[in-house]
Amino acid sequence: MIKLPEPRNKRMVLGGGDVKIAVQQWGKANGFPILFIHAFSQSHLAWWQQIAGRLSLQFNLTTFDNRGHGNSAKPEGIEPYTNGDLYADDIKAVISKCKLKRPIIVAWSIGGVILGDYLAKYGDQNVSGIVYLGAAHQLGIEPGYVGSAFAEKAVGMLSNDLATNVAATIAVGEQVTAKSTDPSTFTFIIATNMVVPTHVRAGMLRRKVDHITNTLPKVLVPSRFIHGSKDQIVLLASSEAAAAASPNSKLIILNGVGHAPHIEAAEALATELEHLVSELGEGEG
Repeated sequence: MIKLPEPRNKRMVLGGGDVKIAVQQWGKANGFPILFIHAFSQSHLAWWQQIAGRLSLQFNLTTFDNRGHGNSAKPEGIEPYTNGDLYADDIKAVISKCKLKRPIIVAWSIGGVILGDYLAKYGDQNVSGIVYLGAAHQLGIEPGYVGSAFAEKAVGMLSNDLATNVAATIAVGEQVTAKSTDPSTFTFIIATNMVVPTHVRAGMLRRKVDHITNTLPKVLVPSRFIHGSKDQIVLLASSEAAAAASPNSKLIILNGVGHAPHIEAAEALATELEHLVSELGEGEG
């Protein structure tokens, strides 16, 4: 059973379009700031190994629920989930209200697109470094970097028929890790997924965006692209293309790991973040 510490601080901030975004802070208040952006149909709880692990002993960790997810507000309609500027404003609000001084930002899966939205609108001047995990950087672009099995099964996650929706969510969840997770952890992940309404999921996947071409070439801060060799959801080619487009990048391939490096290779991620903070040569945030 997953057990989490109590967050050091919880708050609601007003993001794009005055949507309420739920934010949580963990770890050392005066540590170097690290901000985490979770994946499609997930929540801040996806980062349980980071907020309960050794990173919390060193760094100021901030998580939040994307609009429409977790404890954040869930406006009706798809429009609040198709506009990249709104996601950008969400991240800006979290950084500002939490007084995060040039954080490292860690983005998982579609979180890479959301981070790209922020970088496209506000640039990288208020960011120290970036770590992408099995990240997507494009949506609605051909040829895409989404695994065919995920693309086929994810359609059911948009269904208003509950049985179809649950079955598809479970099928997609089974693809997240390369090896089977224990039953209690898997159930925890699926329960988190089911908090997200179908209109939110549909709006996110309806977008057409290309941050590999239009955004990443302008990002000059150190960028790490970490990808599992067995990722079936976002293909390794996504990180390869993104790293090639980024001026200050490093591609890290984790053998035998699937779509969730922060779950399957939590220690490797912690080590990479420690190295990146050290390389940046900055003191406490």
